Amino acid sequence: MNTAIVITDPAFGPWVIPSRGQTMITNHYAKNLGVKVDLTIPEPLFSNLLSTTRWSKDNKGLTCAILCSIHNCPKEQMLLRVFWMIWLK
Repeated sequence: MNTAIVITDPAFGPWVIPSRGQTMITNHYAKNLGVKVDLTIPEPLFSNLLSTTRWSKDNKGLTCAILCSIHNCPKEQMLLRVFWMIWLK
């Protein structure tokens, strides 16, 4: 299984967490689940389509992505459905 963590801009929601901090937190979460992380993907905050993550899934064979924040998810329901359908196929 190829797993990536998706980090975002340092300031999101009410928090300010530098990229290194997001990476450490998410890696620790993955380690607790027994998951080996293969890649870290930086995505702009509120990108809505997670283009870099989708490209990495197609070109690097990712099977799992762990989002650092729920703020990484698309806000519009239609875009959220499209994102999840990509991961379910």
